[in-house]
Amino acid sequence: MIRVLLTILIGLSTSSSFAQSFFGGGSYKRSNNGNENVSWTLGDWMTQKAKFKLMDQWLAINNQANLVEFNIEGSQTNYDLTIGADKNSHEVDKYGFSMYISIFGIEGGYEESDEDIEKRYGQFNIRLLGQSSRSTQLIAGYGIQKEENGTDDTEVTNQYASGKLQLYIVSFFGIDGGYKKVFADKDNLMNTHEGERIDYGIFLEHKLIRLYGRAFEDKTFITKNGVKEKQTREGIDAGVKLFF
Repeated sequence: MIRVLLTILIGLSTSSSFAQSFFGGGSYKRSNNGNENVSWTLGDWMTQKAKFKLMDQWLAINNQANLVEFNIEGSQTNYDLTIGADKNSHEVDKYGFSMYISIFGIEGGYEESDEDIEKRYGQFNIRLLGQSSRSTQLIAGYGIQKEENGTDDTEVTNQYASGKLQLYIVSFFGIDGGYKKVFADKDNLMNTHEGERIDYGIFLEHKLIRLYGRAFEDKTFITKNGVKEKQTREGIDAGVKLFF
């Protein structure tokens, strides 16, 4: 209802001859004291389009039905770790949550693998497109992660940036994907850690439950004494997510 009223107000702010040209032609002329003709331009059309985009964003921010959201999830991941010519199979348990107030959100999580690695992370998100966690959406995020490796007795904290895209095909099925860039930082032994991750998958929903599966490739680069080592983790992440 709010959007309809805003649309009417925007429409009243433009001339009727503009509306006729917008739907039926490509330009229009109006008289200014009988002496001047003004033509509609591409810039006018782009301005009008921008108004509607701002209106959609305003509606997303002020939509009470989606104002507050809270989600929790858990998954188990089986993956292969490749370092040089060596390749071994591992698994990791993951737990996470996210909370949104309108288009702004936070999320965090904990991971524990049989590599004797524990990871904790937290990040701030902004929803660039979409109105809720259960709609097609595009999210940008920035956060901090801390990794503790019991085998190497190292600890490292990195900042990272991420992007996520979620696309519904039908009301109960969709696809999603994401990219994460981990910025370089040093651990307690002065080794440099950095990396990147890409994942993509599908999901099925029933009421407030989502089942998902994602393939991923996670690359970590560790520089020790000037020598860079590449660690690649590839596998399938399968889990469940609950919406509140």
